[in-house]
Amino acid sequence: MRQNGQPENLKALTGLRFVAALLVFVSHTFFWFPQIDDQQVPLGWAGVGFFYVLSGFILTWVYAPRLESFTSGEFYRRRLARIWPLHLVTMLIVIFFVKGMGDFIAQPSHWAKFIANVFLVQAWVPNVKWVFSLNAPAWSLSVEAFFYLVFPLLIRGGMKWLWRALVGVVVITAITIVAVDLYSGQMLSVNREALICANPFFRLFDFVIGMLCGLFYFRRDKSNLNSGFGLPAHLLAIGLCVGYFAIVMVLIGEAGTDCSTLLMWLRSTAAAPLFAFLIYTFANSKGVLAAFLSSPPMVYLGEISFAFYLIHQSILLTLRKLPLDHGQFAGYFMAAAGLLLSLVAAMVLHHTIETTARIALIKTRQSGVFSAAVKDFFGSVGQIFALRRIAVVFAMIGVALGLLQQGRLTGFSDAAIEQVVQASAEEFRGVRFDQDALLLGVTTEEVGGGMHQITMAWDLRENRRPTRFMHICDGKGKILKVADSNRALFSQFVGNDRVVDIVRLPAKDLNGADHVAVGFFEPKRKQAPIFIDQQKIRATRLKVLELR
Repeated sequence: MRQNGQPENLKALTGLRFVAALLVFVSHTFFWFPQIDDQQVPLGWAGVGFFYVLSGFILTWVYAPRLESFTSGEFYRRRLARIWPLHLVTMLIVIFFVKGMGDFIAQPSHWAKFIANVFLVQAWVPNVKWVFSLNAPAWSLSVEAFFYLVFPLLIRGGMKWLWRALVGVVVITAITIVAVDLYSGQMLSVNREALICANPFFRLFDFVIGMLCGLFYFRRDKSNLNSGFGLPAHLLAIGLCVGYFAIVMVLIGEAGTDCSTLLMWLRSTAAAPLFAFLIYTFANSKGVLAAFLSSPPMVYLGEISFAFYLIHQSILLTLRKLPLDHGQFAGYFMAAAGLLLSLVAAMVLHHTIETTARIALIKTRQSGVFSAAVKDFFGSVGQIFALRRIAVVFAMIGVALGLLQQGRLTGFSDAAIEQVVQASAEEFRGVRFDQDALLLGVTTEEVGGGMHQITMAWDLRENRRPTRFMHICDGKGKILKVADSNRALFSQFVGNDRVVDIVRLPAKDLNGADHVAVGFFEPKRKQAPIFIDQQKIRATRLKVLELR
């Protein structure tokens, strides 16, 4: 219950939480859609950025009326109870059931990464192999933990402190962006994405924007000035967010592999004011969109969205180990199955771990806490076994199994890779890109409409350069266009793997081109040198398609 006559809930925002979690989920299914550049389509960054702004808004809305009554210790205990038990369980699921203890122990600094994840400090290390270690989505909890740490100080400081904090973060971020771009060659141990996009201090921008929005909403609400927004305001807020990311996508597409640090920040963080406007319009609002988001199914999905967010990548990583059909819709079948199975797992975790552990930790100072925790556990688990809900769960599992059956056949199986190798010219077999990857074979063909399809079979190494680029060049080697780099296929979530890499090039992209070349790239290590039969050749780009 809210105090001082405040609204009891913000149901539409609960529904929006699931929408944001769904954006993150979709971004992690791009493995099955290698034609999509996950760096250019920042759905995951958008979803996480929305979470941060919403977190600042909700915490401010809850605690602004209670500045005199709540203590920092009680606040920390409640936030710990909210995120840590489910985080620990999903992390152990990754270690024991998704990656396996063998792969965990084989990681460099595996125990240090484990401790960093347990205490939620992994995002402070400016290295993606630390930030996204173990259960990768938990990096955002490391950021949230920092938000919780500073929240009591910020909320008690009021508007003045919040504006000062915001200006300070913006100034330091700007200085850091300039310094990173100027001295990136001398910062060999620093990853720009980990530093600018995932570091808790720089993401404080999102949280403070959310707090300012929450404080403004609370003061207007207290003065009875909030009459609620309708459909036009909702469409405007959504349109601004979509328009912003459309512009960012265009800028990233033009930048190609030379994406600046500023562009990384624009992609991951700068949309916070637009998210704040979106949240403000849906808070205590009306209209058809608000009614939909406030409906019982959407509210329930919002309630389980935290569990969905933490478990979904474990489900997807497990499904990615299954062979895949080459059919047109195979990726959609696998992604849909992953969504259904993630929802089922989220329901179970929400009722068995998240809810009961939170209540138990909050009640630790009360007498009879053990018996109360047992009662809460069985009461929460019982909600899963309500007749209607259990029917839905079994139906979702059944549909997911059917979808897996449709998408399960041959994609990255040994047979599919061998097919590419056998059809490849001898010159493209066994070409090694330094210690990054081994090219097993390449085939090219025209697939209609003047389009060329390039199919490559790779044996990837875990510590490879992060980007496999594809350059369309003229006769002198000048780059005319950077083609689809299939970054989803070569993301940090793939370890030592054999994959099939398919790219289709439209005829318009090949006008005036002499050849198409591929290679691996990273700013600090540049392009990978190429070896053929153990002999290093001068080129760092391999011609895989001659157009003469």
